[in-house]
Amino acid sequence: MSGINRIMVALDHSLLDVHLIKYTAFLSHYLQPERIYFIHILPDLTEEAWPSSGPGAAVPADEQLRAEFRILLDTHFPEHEDFGSRLQIIEGHPAEKLLHWSQIKKADLLVCGLKTQDEGSGILPRQLARMGTASVLFVPPRAPFQLNRLWIANDFSAFPQMGLELAREFLEVDPSIEIHSEHVYHVPIGYYRTGQTEVQFAEVVKDKARRKFKEWAAASGRALPPIIQHYDWDRKKQSPAHILHQRMEKGEVDLLMIGARGTRNLSDFLLGSVTEKVLSKAGSTPILLLKGAKELIPQPSEKGH
Repeated sequence: MSGINRIMVALDHSLLDVHLIKYTAFLSHYLQPERIYFIHILPDLTEEAWPSSGPGAAVPADEQLRAEFRILLDTHFPEHEDFGSRLQIIEGHPAEKLLHWSQIKKADLLVCGLKTQDEGSGILPRQLARMGTASVLFVPPRAPFQLNRLWIANDFSAFPQMGLELAREFLEVDPSIEIHSEHVYHVPIGYYRTGQTEVQFAEVVKDKARRKFKEWAAASGRALPPIIQHYDWDRKKQSPAHILHQRMEKGEVDLLMIGARGTRNLSDFLLGSVTEKVLSKAGSTPILLLKGAKELIPQPSEKGH
């Protein structure tokens, strides 16, 4: 099982909140979580930050916000209470508090908006990507409500295994969903020492990747669902992110699942390089950053905000 039982959704009091709530409702149809926490964090809830004027002047800021978000939830996710939903208004540093409360609530998945630079920073996606142990789903403003094709960025590590288990849950609801495995490979610089051409050695690397896939599939210990395998040679050595971007731009990907870290000897799916490049040009494609509780990931410090 994917182990996603508790979801925490980060709202930022922007127009993106409506889409985020709708996408969470859409996702819950597949995952059936036990609990969903909707959380809004802002630096200051005092009267100085929220001037007293208008019809709600006598109402504290957190209560005003709670009422507004409650209307959004009831309107765009009418079944939210069926998932034991909770709404929290918190004061403090957004990224730090979100990570803190995700640990307190034992969230398995964080859901947050992924805005363009022109639209604002949102809930600091890069900080969320680098910290904490919960997987993070980044939802762009124009993410479609469809899951026809799921793509797993596959370096044959434990993280794609998490993606595979999640894909199984989606398939239980909709068996027509296509599961794609994307592995991007490179030809080492010293290939010429083998006496083979670059194209010939590329086939050697590709064959090795196919064998690795079989070993990876067997490691799951369960029958493998139908998976469409892709092995792409990054001939120009641009980065696996370039290949993934091409897939997303063509509209081939409804949800991309990528590991927080990778295996250096197999691929470049490493947080801080490929993952951040993918996030920076996601377009309208939701990106699920896969993490695990056993992984050692730095936590936010009290300094350097």
